[in-house]
Amino acid sequence: MRLSASVRRATGRTRHVLHGVASVDVTPQVAWVEIEARDGAFYLYYFDSNGDGLADTWHETVEQAKEQARFEFEIEERDWQVRT
Repeated sequence: MRLSASVRRATGRTRHVLHGVASVDVTPQVAWVEIEARDGAFYLYYFDSNGDGLADTWHETVEQAKEQARFEFEIEERDWQVRT
């Protein structure tokens, strides 16, 4: 099971770089995010409008992953949907 939410707006508070290249910030390209529980942690995955994975972050709790999504993209609790 995964949680999924569409990006409301990239806040510009963080940067995710492509393959370590600091000049290529993929954050503005993120269309939606998903949270997946795996290996005792929670991963926040970032996708573009074509469904290509752009980045991910690791979190100890689902609440922390949701907070990161809120901080970066203004995603609220009501925006999350269950994906099977």
